[in-house]
Amino acid sequence: MTPKFTLTSGGSIRVREKTTSDGPALGQMLESCSEQTYHFFHPYELTLESGEKVAANEEILCHVAFYQVDRAVGYVWLQGLDSDFPTLGICVVDGWQDQGIGHLLMNTAIEEGRSLSKDGIKLTVNQDNPRARSLYEKVGFKLEREVEGRFSSYSMILKF
Repeated sequence: MTPKFTLTSGGSIRVREKTTSDGPALGQMLESCSEQTYHFFHPYELTLESGEKVAANEEILCHVAFYQVDRAVGYVWLQGLDSDFPTLGICVVDGWQDQGIGHLLMNTAIEEGRSLSKDGIKLTVNQDNPRARSLYEKVGFKLEREVEGRFSSYSMILKF
């Protein structure tokens, strides 16, 4: 199943599993991410070159959202697949925020986690991003604990 929806402004968004040829698109998105989202993409740096590594890493389940046919506008991944609670990372390219793409990507990752027969998924959200925290709480994520690190953040978990 390939999730798809139509933007109110026209055009459609399709989400599909990554392929190795998606390296440049993933790299451009990583490079455009704010420094605050760095911890979502551990162990990859926010560089163009990291896209190739993510695209080739078979231990990361990654889905890419494309506007129309070939313009990558966001992606979501699950890593730590050997864990009962894989880690979710999500990125929506600046300029595409608030159009429902993040929600579409998050739902894609949740369904992927369920299909893997995992106990749930977890993520980290910045303390200074109440909008993201609110979105995650609306779909069932619960605040787990504060996370020590480069930025003040919380660990959240969604149990299946």
